Amino acid sequence: MKSLSEKQKKKGSASKFLAILFACIGAVLLLLMVLVIVIDPFFQYHAPLSGFPYVIDDQLSQNPGLARNTTYNAVSLGSSVTTDYHITWFRDLFGVEAVKLPYNGAYPKDLANAMEQADRSKNQLKAVFIGVDAAAYSADVAEIKYPLPKYLYDRNPFNDVNYWFNKDVLTKYVVKPLAKALLHPGESQEDPLDYYSNYPNLIYGEEHVRSVFQLGEKSEAPIPPESIREPLEKNWEANIRPMLESHPDATFYFYFPPRSILYWYQLSWQGTLDAVLYEEELLVEHLLAYDNVEVHFLQNDIETITDLSHYTDETHFDQSISYKVLCMIKDGTYRATSENYKTYIQELKELAEAYEP
Repeated sequence: MKSLSEKQKKKGSASKFLAILFACIGAVLLLLMVLVIVIDPFFQYHAPLSGFPYVIDDQLSQNPGLARNTTYNAVSLGSSVTTDYHITWFRDLFGVEAVKLPYNGAYPKDLANAMEQADRSKNQLKAVFIGVDAAAYSADVAEIKYPLPKYLYDRNPFNDVNYWFNKDVLTKYVVKPLAKALLHPGESQEDPLDYYSNYPNLIYGEEHVRSVFQLGEKSEAPIPPESIREPLEKNWEANIRPMLESHPDATFYFYFPPRSILYWYQLSWQGTLDAVLYEEELLVEHLLAYDNVEVHFLQNDIETITDLSHYTDETHFDQSISYKVLCMIKDGTYRATSENYKTYIQELKELAEAYEP
């Protein structure tokens, strides 16, 4: 009887230990979940906390939350060349409160995904700014540049477990900035909506641009421009036209950023220039049919695209040019009309073909 009693005691002690262990594990998991939800570094549940030193460096994970849970009446979309605008510029030039939702190397489907997240917010849009990379508009209608963390984009609350108990989220985006906030209270923090660039410490200047520029293979058989029509039309119908027609009260500013002359020379060398310009022509024809759309050929700003001192490679320019971009849109400096858009395209073609690097 004594032996049985000892076994029961040991069994009871083991059960008690396991209960305490599981309770401790549960408490830790609950604490981690609460920390993620309260700080919410990917903004899935609320807007950024005022003054908290958020780490803003993951467009794929942070854009959907910013789109759904912040307050704005304008959206800026596009690839990496649309990243470093100050949101105050939109306010000063256009009188709107903007949110930036750039995706590096954005395809049309990336733009549509961003607008879908914005449409889930309670915001009423007055303006949408879209930087156009025409070469991307021949991609497959469902193609995106990088795989998305779908649990941050869908409406399923149960798969948020991937967010709550994510090691990278906890260490890089919660614990480190939380420690910074506790160790340096009151320190001035950058507004998460106004992060300037995901590319710090870039080198600008003609010498650097030419050192990293690569022409690639010279094409002996240029891409036939007509081959672009079908994929562009599919993208128009699937990804672009729906956003225009679902926001009839918003003004859409489609603009072609001033990529450097080296970019256009490269396209000519590789035999894709005519196809890309034809792609632009088809897209502009569609866009100009809408009263709530403006199109701006900023790629025709010869003064800018031929001054390589403002570039870090053949495509990306510095923040002074980013500000100039918005000013030119505001002023209508290179605004396209049904009467001039073909002239703009022809001028760029001639410039690219005549250029000698």
